[in-house]
Amino acid sequence: MGLRAHPGYAKARLRGSGPPGLEARVMAIPGRLIAQTPARGARPELYAATRPNLEGGLYIGPDGFEEQRGHPKVVAPSSRGRDEATAKRLWTISEAMTGVEYDFGAAT
Repeated sequence: MGLRAHPGYAKARLRGSGPPGLEARVMAIPGRLIAQTPARGARPELYAATRPNLEGGLYIGPDGFEEQRGHPKVVAPSSRGRDEATAKRLWTISEAMTGVEYDFGAAT
């Protein structure tokens, strides 16, 4: 099992499909006060990809309050993140949407 990681609360341009107008401006306030830069948000993923001797199955995230920002460390995934049925459903939907399938039994 591979490593997993999450960026915490990072200023990414993924919020473009969010609420319009006043609601968007109100929601931007926490982003300016709390969110870390995209580069800092990438640190947990880079840590998971490059840190030697990390065991498979670990989950990496920021070490700060509520894992919103900070330096990478091993963290515990939420109960939703540990739900096998949800993981299988996500994988199935991802395969269907991308047209890419991977047979884990065939890997060497």
